[in-house]
Amino acid sequence: LPPDLPFRATGSRLRRFVRPSPPCDLYLVGTAHVSRASSDDVRRVVSSVHPDCLFLELCAGRLAVLDPPAPAPPAKTSLSASVRGLRDSGLSAPGALAAALLSNVQDGYGDELGIAVGEEFRTAYDGAGPRCRVVLGDRPVMVTLLRAWESLNLWGRIRLVLALLWATWRRA
Repeated sequence: LPPDLPFRATGSRLRRFVRPSPPCDLYLVGTAHVSRASSDDVRRVVSSVHPDCLFLELCAGRLAVLDPPAPAPPAKTSLSASVRGLRDSGLSAPGALAAALLSNVQDGYGDELGIAVGEEFRTAYDGAGPRCRVVLGDRPVMVTLLRAWESLNLWGRIRLVLALLWATWRRA
């Protein structure tokens, strides 16, 4: 890595790949989705490197995370409304319940840590500048959730839902 790159090892992972011809430097920053340190690391790398292209592990369905956070906390969607929306997207009732609970748990961690879920994406996007090309590079989040749910056997699904219910109950 360039010695002038002010990057701290705070749980994020930074790798630099170089292609000599045509010249291209690729910086890959691995982050945690609910982490102030990850967001800070992304800010340091983007402001130091000034990328021509920014690849975000986002699908079009999650573009809302790039919007600035609302000044007042938005009204929380009820669990049943979240489950209905996820069912309409193709998940089974138990899968939709697990996805809604996971979102609830992530939001809770974000609240406790004082950071919005996905802030590292917003930080990269805001710091990239107007001449930087932004590429979205993830499959639709519903495909990911559906594949994860379907990869579990019945006992795994039960354990996941119970663990998420427990985490949600502990926060209440």
